[in-house]
This record gives sequence, structure tokens and C-alpha cells, in this order.
Amino acid sequence: MISRLAPAAWLWLAVPAAAVDAPRALAVNGIPSSEQAPAVLPRRTAAARLEWSPVEGAREYQLRVDSDDRELRYGRRDCNPHAICLNHLEATTFSLPVRPGFRYQWWVHAADESGFSAPTHGVLDVGVRRPEGLTVEGRPAGESPKLPEGTKAAVLAWSPVAGARAYQLRVDTDDPGVGDPRANDCAPHMLCRNNVPGTEYRLPVSKNREYTWWVHAVGADGEASDATPPARFTVGEARAGGLPPPPGAFAQKGGGPSFPPGEKVLMAYHFYWYDVHTGAHTRAPDALQTHPASMDSPPFSWKSQAWFEKELADMAAAGIDVMLPVYWGFPDGDKALNEWSNGGLKVLVEAQKAVRARGIAAPRVGMFYDTSTLQVNPRGPLDLTVDADREFFWGTVRDFYSLIPPEYRARIDGRPVVVFYAADYAAKHDPGAFRHLRRRFRESFGEEPFLVPDVSWGVQEDGQTQWGASLLGSTVHGIAQIGAGADDRALHREQDHVRDRENGAYYARNWEAAAASGRNIVAIETWNEFHEGTDIAESLEFGTMYIALTHRFSNLWKGRKVDASFVPGASLVPKKVIAGREFEATITMRNTGTAPWSRAAIYRLGSQNPQDNERWGVGRVELDPAEVVPPGATRTFTIRARAPSRPGKYPFHWRMVYDNMKSGDRTWGGGWFGRTADAFTIEVTPVARSAQ
Repeated sequence: MISRLAPAAWLWLAVPAAAVDAPRALAVNGIPSSEQAPAVLPRRTAAARLEWSPVEGAREYQLRVDSDDRELRYGRRDCNPHAICLNHLEATTFSLPVRPGFRYQWWVHAADESGFSAPTHGVLDVGVRRPEGLTVEGRPAGESPKLPEGTKAAVLAWSPVAGARAYQLRVDTDDPGVGDPRANDCAPHMLCRNNVPGTEYRLPVSKNREYTWWVHAVGADGEASDATPPARFTVGEARAGGLPPPPGAFAQKGGGPSFPPGEKVLMAYHFYWYDVHTGAHTRAPDALQTHPASMDSPPFSWKSQAWFEKELADMAAAGIDVMLPVYWGFPDGDKALNEWSNGGLKVLVEAQKAVRARGIAAPRVGMFYDTSTLQVNPRGPLDLTVDADREFFWGTVRDFYSLIPPEYRARIDGRPVVVFYAADYAAKHDPGAFRHLRRRFRESFGEEPFLVPDVSWGVQEDGQTQWGASLLGSTVHGIAQIGAGADDRALHREQDHVRDRENGAYYARNWEAAAASGRNIVAIETWNEFHEGTDIAESLEFGTMYIALTHRFSNLWKGRKVDASFVPGASLVPKKVIAGREFEATITMRNTGTAPWSRAAIYRLGSQNPQDNERWGVGRVELDPAEVVPPGATRTFTIRARAPSRPGKYPFHWRMVYDNMKSGDRTWGGGWFGRTADAFTIEVTPVARSAQ
């Protein structure tokens, strides 16, 4: 938030020199203000009174104020969008609205009839700035220096901050000699000093330890500045950023099936943090905007294998190739976060085994790295320009894939997929973070990863995506991202976070844009983020509508064929039945197409001759709720029928149908497909009369 303007940044206008002098002194709320000695105002200041000494002979004054405060705007062509430019001030004061945490640079010229004087430059801070220039034993802290094993104390130092009356120091480590249990805002393994008078501190240290430290400046108003980015150093053989062992057994194992380069792959972000038993992410204040079809059957919980099995089967029915579970775990992390993040993946793996044993082509598992953990962790916001924090970055990826057996991993061109959320949560980052991750991944798994960062990272890598399609419409980068709509008012109550689903029409437009983009990978945002109302999973509000829509659009995008054939000799149809009586018959069909059948996608067996007749008391036969019939598989439909009341010979004909789906005033077309069943004929005989 510090303005990076050079001292001559006031030169927006070319003006002739004036005969008058420049103002000699600037002040803000009575405090002298110069480039070398900024005026520092209390953090809670709402307005700053800019003042300058009058200049003899001056007719007027020109004022320039610049900042990275986006609230500070003045719509002039000769002025930066984040600046104020006033050319004809007669007074020698100006009231400037300000906000805490920002730096404002300002310049004043005096003017007479011949032109403007040179400027006088002032600077003001609203609240003290955070310290800079951190060093350990005179070495830049950003280099994570390693001190000799025999070091007994380390001098931590930082540059002085204008307006600071003291500094707050925090040191975090597992060194028991550093702990400071007297400080009520400090963990037992931390040292907390709230009133360090100077700009250095002599810290006792132990060998083979890693230390993390940061500093705040404290202003005259008692308010602390933002913290410096965490700095690290080690003593002896301790390794900066050293990782604990991975939570799973597969960290050294690579290989497995792979999508070939150029194949069309459909991915969907999956949120598995829910637990109906404890209320985690299901009860207030974690309000749900949309809701799962059932909370209890199966239990809506990351602990439930049955829930994961249904999710996998439904995703297969929708045509999704890759499940991207949101991962909030991290090395040696928060117990609660790691419990569900790592524990849920273990349950997911068991569900994968069970679903595949049923012949369902469950989506493979890739990683959705929720990068908010780069901020929400014991170290604070991580600096991914230094190797210590890059190890944490890599370690999170390692931990995820250590829990996923190679046979279930989502791999493109032989490389496991990692999709990254926004970069904003890192204190700093650069392309070196991804190079470090690639190298460490190769060392552990023996293969390259397939890295897909959000556009906010500013790098392309193997692909690139952009979050927000559910709200803003499809985004097309290296990967096309789409969504069905959004509504997170139940959680955030923000009216601008709503996107009407338009009965599926919004989702359809997203799909059409993605297909037209020519991209080989499409990511759906999201499968089941019920808090933000971006879900396409089965829900109370929409049923299986979006599963069916996804199946249809993915079929079109991938060019999948829907087809079927009757299996001769596998059906059981009676030759004679008694009028009005109930009976059972079976018809067996084979999926000879390239698209799976499912109830969610509205595949059924339907009556023929004539089409859609109900002479047998039924016109459609459903698949089971969680059933998926993959290409090449057969399905035997049991028809629970009732014979017509009038004796005679009737045709008993059936065919597969992909039924129409209606939503609001829009109908999504289906159609009949495949060979009809053989032309069975059933004789309906009269009811036998008993003798009188």
C-alpha cells in the first residue's frame, strides 16, 4: 500500500517557471511534512488538513496529491486516476479525506502571472508504516540466513519508522528457551515483546533450530502498524521450511492412467468439508444458500463413504472426468483443518474402490489447492520468493498426493493435475515458487506435475484459469471455466454476489462459450459449493437438473454417441397373461454408445408401438437412483405391468429414450435411440369363470 512514486512524480504538466519562490514549509494537521520526514497522523484520522506557508507575490497555488488509495480520485485528463490535481487554489490550506494504512504524497507550487514555481514535496502517513530492511546478524532476512551452530545470540534489526514510539517483536519457534508465557497475546512457544524502544533486539538462540520473526511499529496513538512479512533464520543444521512426514503412503509413487495430450477433459471443483454430525459447514453461521437433496441418506459428511460414492456416481453420470477436491490441509497444520482435509481424502479413496467395483468409471482425482492456507497458517502470510516458504507450498501438494493412490490420480500427459486458487493470500510470490514445486515434485514422485494457476499468479505454466465464472460468466484462458449461477446472500448477504440461473439458460450460455473457445479442458465452478449457490450437484432446489444439463453439454462438446441395442435371449416375456392381472417381464439392453446412462441424466426404457403407450399400465421404466450404465455394459429392466382388461393379442415393444427436460419456459430436447426390443407379442386371455 506504499506509494512508489519517484520524487519527480509531480511533473504531470509542463509549466513555465514563475518569478515567485516555492512554498518554504508544508504541514499536516500542524505537523511538519517533508519527503525526508513524513507527517504521521493517528491511524483513526478521517481527514488531513494540508497547509503551506504563503509566498509573497503568489497569485494562487497548485496542489497535487498522489496515493495508491483507490478512494482518492479526481477525474482530470492531466492527473493520475489515483490522484487529486487542483490548479487554482487561493487559500493555503486544503482538507483531504484519508484512510488508515495509506501513504499520501503531496506537492505544492506557487504561481504568479508568469507561471508556476518549483514544487515543495511533502509526505503523510495515516498510521505508522510497517518496518522494512529486516536483518539477522547484519544479513538480509529475506535470504533466510543460516547461522553457525555455536551461535548463542542473534541480533535482529530493522530500519526505523517515521512516527514510531516503539516496536512490537514476535518470534515463533519450537525452541523452549524462547517461550514467553507472560504475554497474554502470545503462544507458549513464542517470544512477544510489545515495547522494544530501539530498532534491534538481541535474541538468545539454540543450535539446530528454526526461528520465524516479524515486527510491527507502534505510533504515538498506540496503534500498531501492519506486520512485516515473516522472516526466518536457522541455527546449525535446522532446515528452513523443513517438512514433517507426509500423511499418506503414496508420496514416493508415480504413474497411473493418463488423459493423452489434446483429449477433452471436463473437471469440477468438489467441496467435501461438510459434516452433518458436528454441523461443520452445515449450520449457522455457515449458512447454506442451496441444500443437498438429503442430509441423512446418505449422511452429508466427509466421514461417510456412502456420500462420497453417491458424489462419484453422480459426477460420472454428468460426464465429469476429473474431481478437484478443495484441499485446506497443509504440512504440520491446524488439527481441525487437517482432520477433514486429510481424513476426507482417505474416505474418498475407499469410495473410489467401491464405485469402480460396480463398473462405474468414477472421475479421477486432481488437486484444487485452496491457497488461503498460505495466509491462514501459524506462520502468517507466506513469502513464496524464499525457499523456506516455497517448501510449505510444495509440501501442501505433496501431502495431498501422498493420500491418492496413483491409479486414481487425474493425470494429463502423464502429469498429476494441480489447480491453484488466487495468489492474493501469499505475502509475495514469483515464478520461482512454481519452479521449486516442479523440482520437488520430480524428486518425490518421479514425474512432472500439470500446474494450472489462477490468472492472479501472473504465470501460464501448463494451463491457466480464472475464478468467478459462476458470477461473471465463462472465463477463457488456457482452460475455460464455467458456472451455473451464484447466490451467497445466506453467508455474506452481498446483493452483488448474485447471478440468476435463468432456469439453466445462464449455464447453457457458459457452456456454449467454452465449447466455442476451442479449449480442451473445461472446469465447472462448482459441483457442490452450497454456501455460494454455485452447485450443480443434486439439490433440494434443482433436483438433478444440472446433472442432466452437464451430461448433455459434455456429450455435445466431446462428440459422444448415444446408442443401444437389444440383447436377444436375455429377456423374459410371458407369452400369455390373464386380462387385468399384474405380471413381470424383463427387457435387456446394451449400451453400445460412448455416453453413460443414468437416472439423473433422464435415461429410461420407454414403450413403443405406438410410442409412449400405457396399455401395460406403464410407459417408462427408470434406472436406480445412483446407477450409472457405462458404455459396453448391459442393463436388464424389470417391467411391472398390468394386462389390458380386454382379451386379445398385443405388441410388447420397448426402446431406450433420452427424455426431454423442462425448466421454466425452456425445454431441453432428448430423443429415442438404439434398436427397439424384439417384437414380442403377448396373448391376453379371459379371466376364467368359476362353475356355479
